Amino acid sequence: MKSMTGYGYIKGNIGGIKAACEVYTLNHRFQELTLNLPKGLTHYRMKITRILKRYFPRGSINFKIEFLQGDSALFDVDINALLFYKNRIQDILSKHSVKGEIGIETLLTLPGVVSEKTGKMIKWDEIKPILMKTVEKANKMREIEGEYIKKDMQKKINTMKGMLSSLKKSIGKEEGNITEKVSKKAALFEKMGYDLSREEIMILNGNGGIDEEIVRMESHLNQFGKFMASPSCGKKINFIIQEMSRELNTITTKLNSPKNIYKAIEMKNIAEKLKEQVQNIE
Repeated sequence: MKSMTGYGYIKGNIGGIKAACEVYTLNHRFQELTLNLPKGLTHYRMKITRILKRYFPRGSINFKIEFLQGDSALFDVDINALLFYKNRIQDILSKHSVKGEIGIETLLTLPGVVSEKTGKMIKWDEIKPILMKTVEKANKMREIEGEYIKKDMQKKINTMKGMLSSLKKSIGKEEGNITEKVSKKAALFEKMGYDLSREEIMILNGNGGIDEEIVRMESHLNQFGKFMASPSCGKKINFIIQEMSRELNTITTKLNSPKNIYKAIEMKNIAEKLKEQVQNIE
C-alpha cells in the first residue's frame, strides 16, 4: 500500500549543466500530470511522461527540471561573431567621424551572436539517472507513509470485526425476547381479524432480520484486509467502504435495542474515518 503524498528533490548534472529535478505528488481521484521543463528538454516530454505515469499510477503529479546556472546554461555566445560586429561598427563610426560607443547589450541582439542550445546536445542517458533518483525518492516517501496508513486502517478493521462479533452475540440473546413479542403481536392481530404472516409481523416489530447483512459485512471486512496487501488498492478499498456503509445503514434501521444501534452507529463512524483515509491511497 502506498500513499499518494510524496516528494523528491535531487541536484545533479544534465549534459554538463548543473540542474535540479523535483517531483511532488498529492492525492487526486485520477492521474493528473503537470510538467515544467526547460525549453531545451521539451522534446523528451513523452519519455518523461511515460516514466512518471508508470511509477505514479494515481494522484496529482507535479514534475520540474530546472537548470541552476540560469539562462547562460541555455545559450551559446559566438565570440568571433561578437568581435566581428564590434570591430566593423567601430570602423564605421571612425570612418564617418561619429562619436559614441556600442554597448554589449546591442551586440548580443545581432544575428548569429547568441544561439540557443538545443535539446539534441543533451542525451536521454544524461537525463534519466537524475530523473529516476528523484522518482525513487518520492516513491520511498509514498511507501513509508502508506505503511503508517495501512497499520492504522488495520486497527480500525480489527475494531469493527470485534464490534460486529459482539453485535451478533447480542442479537442472538435477544432473539428469544423478539420471538415472544412477535407471538403476542400475532395473537393480537388475529383477534382483530388480521391474518398476518410471521415475517410481516417481524417487519411491523421493526426487525426484518439482519443475518444476510452481517454475513456480507464479515465478507467486506475480510476483503478489506486482502486488498491492503496489493500495491495499488485505493479504488478497490474505496468500493468496499461504500458497500460496508450501505450494509451498516440497513443494519441500523433493522435493530431494536439501543445498545445494538449504538454499536452499529460506532461502526458507521469508523467506516467514515476509513473513507477519509482511503482518499490518500494509491
